[in-house]
Amino acid sequence: MKHSATLTDTLIRNIKPGDQRKRLSDGNGLYLLTFVKGGSHGWRLDYTFAHRRKTISLGTYPDTGLKLAREKAAQARQLVAAGIDPSAKRKESKADAEALRTAEARIAQGLPSIGSFEEVARDWFDVRRSEWSTSYGEKVIRRLEVDVFPWLGAKAIRSITLLISTQN
Repeated sequence: MKHSATLTDTLIRNIKPGDQRKRLSDGNGLYLLTFVKGGSHGWRLDYTFAHRRKTISLGTYPDTGLKLAREKAAQARQLVAAGIDPSAKRKESKADAEALRTAEARIAQGLPSIGSFEEVARDWFDVRRSEWSTSYGEKVIRRLEVDVFPWLGAKAIRSITLLISTQN
């Protein structure tokens, strides 16, 4: 689709401090806010999702140039057309990235992944061990570490199902 907008890279580069324009529109909800964040210009996209007006940031100029801002806006519009809120998608992606960083940090520290069989089993062990003698507790954790964790430890707890034989 051909873009018929008024913004050009030259126009954006020539904006000087003191310029009275606070917002330069590129059309279809894409615009540039001037002099946000200590002198940079910020790309924004207004869109409607679920009958509500929303705005997302697409980056700052000059790191995000006009062409890239238009591409990001087109991607966001495609998400809206597919029934996906670009803001919620971005938050979900950030949450996934944070969960991955947390999981990698736990593994680097020698801790089991959150939600894994090993994590749940170790939590269970910590709760129950006060009820047992020291020698019995050591046997239980040792058996888990040697016989169970190598095969099931890294699996997500909700992915594990129990197969019970019904033979008499």
